[in-house]
Amino acid sequence: MTKVIIPARIKSSRLPEKVLKDVEGLPLFVVTANKAIEIIGRKSVIVATDSIKVLEVAKRFNILCEMTSDKCLTGSDRVVTLAKEKGYKKVINLQADEPLFPCSSIQKMINHVENN
Repeated sequence: MTKVIIPARIKSSRLPEKVLKDVEGLPLFVVTANKAIEIIGRKSVIVATDSIKVLEVAKRFNILCEMTSDKCLTGSDRVVTLAKEKGYKKVINLQADEPLFPCSSIQKMINHVENN
């Protein structure tokens, strides 16, 4: 089964705590996660973070969230680390600050990953 892993860190140098910024009443990463959940389901979307703040917000919104090392240099590192740790074979990396992605694009990626 394909998993969508959303790396979310708060130590952005250009805009600190960007993933927690409000977007129409919700934290940015929650908007992104909710769109992914609509497409693939709650059990297949996991936020990967090194932040207790993000973990607590995810719990409040009933979004699966896993802590990863603060040694991960990039979002992709965070995704790979979690996928290896959990044994996930089919993974899509969806950046937390991409709430405007077209749902059809994610569905195409899911179809591609599941069929290849």
